[in-house]
Amino acid sequence: MAFGFFDAQGKLAQELTRQHNVSLSFFDGHSDLDRTEARSTLGINAIMNATYHVSLAQVAWRYAPSSRLMLTNRAAYMRERSDAVNPRELPLGGSAHREWVWNTSLAWNWRPNAPLQAGGSFRRIAEDGFSARYNFNPLAVRRRDEWRGTGLRAGGFVEQGWIRGPLTLTAGARFDGFTLVEPRAI
Repeated sequence: MAFGFFDAQGKLAQELTRQHNVSLSFFDGHSDLDRTEARSTLGINAIMNATYHVSLAQVAWRYAPSSRLMLTNRAAYMRERSDAVNPRELPLGGSAHREWVWNTSLAWNWRPNAPLQAGGSFRRIAEDGFSARYNFNPLAVRRRDEWRGTGLRAGGFVEQGWIRGPLTLTAGARFDGFTLVEPRAI
């Protein structure tokens, strides 16, 4: 059996001015499972070969007009893809996941010893895939599950702090929501 993983990652950051900073980062990873040498001992529903690929890219902008205020925005895209085949090289399953994300946050010391923080997150999530099972005859395939759907997730928070000597008090609120846009079970 052979299992391998390869990845690459990097980050570029630039301070445009004393107030503005931007960055770009990425990650790309790939893994493989290869059991071809054991092909003769594997059952019809055993995984012989499988792959997985994940990619992530993110861009960020930080704005700090003063030592008392900082605004940060991040946008990212992530995707994952996987598949598996049996000893006859027939598909056993596969899936794809995609996600867009935007996060924003604000940190403001509007008064000495009174930090205010707020932020939000918005995500668009999509996924599809299938799994298959073969009965005694390899040509008699039964798709067990097949799915496809999209969802939107949003959330936010606000938090006010008060610091007096060694004592810190914090009060805040958080909200979250999730909606399925295209739930289709096939």
